[in-house]
Amino acid sequence: MTNVIAQYVTYWANDETKTDYTLTFDIHDTSVCQSWIDVIKRKLSQSDVTPNQENLHYSFPNMDNIEFLHNEILGYIHSARKFVPELQWPSEYKEITQSELNYLHQEFHKAEDKLHLERISPKQLPEITTAFEKINFLIHSIETIVRKETFGDISVNSYKMINFGEWDGRLRNPITDEQRLLFKPTAVTKQKQVRLMLGYATIGKNLQHCAVDDDPQVVRDQMLSPQMDIGGEALLVHNGNFGQHKLLTAEQEFQHHDNKISQFIERHDLGDYVDWKDPKHRYGCPPQLGVVSDEHDNWTLTDYYVIAKSKLLGVELNER
Repeated sequence: MTNVIAQYVTYWANDETKTDYTLTFDIHDTSVCQSWIDVIKRKLSQSDVTPNQENLHYSFPNMDNIEFLHNEILGYIHSARKFVPELQWPSEYKEITQSELNYLHQEFHKAEDKLHLERISPKQLPEITTAFEKINFLIHSIETIVRKETFGDISVNSYKMINFGEWDGRLRNPITDEQRLLFKPTAVTKQKQVRLMLGYATIGKNLQHCAVDDDPQVVRDQMLSPQMDIGGEALLVHNGNFGQHKLLTAEQEFQHHDNKISQFIERHDLGDYVDWKDPKHRYGCPPQLGVVSDEHDNWTLTDYYVIAKSKLLGVELNER
């Protein structure tokens, strides 16, 4: 088992249950974790823990309702179309497919780029910023439900983004070549069902995302977004497949990951668009920061779903 160098403690309040929760993670001793800890310490010394919009992002495909998420998007589309009238979205949730989601996701990122060229008044900015953030997050949540229905429950994890304070752009650490080697499956043994993974915090898809979604257009449009730095974001990931089959070794799973990328490149004839063996593209999986502490071993998926819908009250970092 990997050495534990810190505990990351989060505090939550749920309005529905009127209950407060504490959730603790044991953080591993790796260079990525050390860099992430460095950012967290800087954030705690400079920032309020008030969550930003990103903190509201979660996806629990076995518990979320696609029709509800679809209707939420329709509301935000109304705001977004005030500034980008050509934005499209299906009128019926039953029309949503992975192919349609790939197209829509790409169109929203193009629309976001277009917004930088528009003159938006400070009074209008909060509305449009919120609309695009919410649309992006809701598309991710719908994608996991579509994947679940396509491949079955066993293939899909649930996740919750954990973040606090303002955007930490000035506090982020660049990813080194050594750390990049940890951006692959099972860089640390998956010894628990609930893990804490490094957050992506980059707008758009990396090559791994494109391969999973079978989305070659992002590559052709030269809009890949590999992760280039480490910030304070983290993902609580509940592995629904945990314990249901023999886990692959790190080498076996990394080979599987490599095969999936190379097959995707070959299938869509993308060799002239991207060098998939470039480390920034090849290592696309988020590194594991840690695992949930032993005190939460009896928690169920429902318990974590309550956390996902709760408000972040505060965080602590206890180094060892």
